[in-house]
Amino acid sequence: MINLILELRVVEFITPRRMSEEEGRAVDRGITVEILMENAGRGVAEEINRRFAPLEEKKVVVLAGNGNNGGDGMVAARYLSAQNVSCAVILLCAPSAIKTEVARRNFERLSGTPVGMHTVSALTELTELSRIVGSAEIILDAIFGTGVKGPVRELQAEAIRMINRSKGVVVALDLPSGLDPLTGDVSDVCVRAELTVTLHRAKVGLRGREEYTGELVVIPIGID
Repeated sequence: MINLILELRVVEFITPRRMSEEEGRAVDRGITVEILMENAGRGVAEEINRRFAPLEEKKVVVLAGNGNNGGDGMVAARYLSAQNVSCAVILLCAPSAIKTEVARRNFERLSGTPVGMHTVSALTELTELSRIVGSAEIILDAIFGTGVKGPVRELQAEAIRMINRSKGVVVALDLPSGLDPLTGDVSDVCVRAELTVTLHRAKVGLRGREEYTGELVVIPIGID
């Protein structure tokens, strides 16, 4: 880990590999991935509520990818909705394409809530939802997490461009989508957030990338 003193606080940076190892050790101690995801989503929802309350008159839109970062975003949507916040989730894949079982379960849990649920697998479908994104006061970027690899596909790239065109406050979950969590390199497109709520420890790629991360806040998720 590399420490950086920022505004009299010590921000600890961690590599994606080390993060994965620490998550694995937590699971070995009985803290399941489902618990970690629940803690992450709840913590993000609490931070959004703390920053932007009152939320009753605001609309929150979550753009979720097909991995655990998207699952974290869906948990956050569930908690926000339980607080009577108008919330919608745009899943950037078919439900059957969600990569992990725990993320899939959290998608299914939204079906009994007031959360507006939308799934898109094509650019035309995403374009039809541009009004929802454009009218949101708060947009939660939950497209990519630390497991992102390779170039950004066009559907996700357009979702990132849509986020950046919006007039709402952009909050990145763990890291801005399009930014490499190890190197800090950015793809052709990268979310520009006003606030990044990163989980457990800030990833090393976030260091010095304030033009994309905005303010950086670290929240615990149950890993020692």
